[in-house]
Amino acid sequence: MQHSTAYYNTTYTGPTTNVQGLCPEGWRMPTSNTGGDFATLHTAAGSPATGFWQGGNWKGPFSGRCLSTGSLNTQDSYGYWWSSKPNSTTYAYHMIFNSSAVNHSYDDSKSYGFAIRCLKN
Repeated sequence: MQHSTAYYNTTYTGPTTNVQGLCPEGWRMPTSNTGGDFATLHTAAGSPATGFWQGGNWKGPFSGRCLSTGSLNTQDSYGYWWSSKPNSTTYAYHMIFNSSAVNHSYDDSKSYGFAIRCLKN
């Protein structure tokens, strides 16, 4: 999270080395957009299945999202998972899926609350 564009509409001014971030030691946030970790996962997992997007050892529950107003929605119909890749000072890439579609290179406001999933290095 020490990346200069990881924050919503502001610039990070804290330390830039030895900052662990969101994931435990030896783990990292996935990348998104064309050719990122979510694209690789989508290729490996294939099409969504009712209730979960699943394939192999990956199961993604419909996590929904928290809007910038603090209200929650779509917990039973969409999964939103942040990536580590910013698009601007106010937007970042994430993966969104439901029972019939997956978009692994969507971007949205950093003011939203989405789930995270850490990947082992």
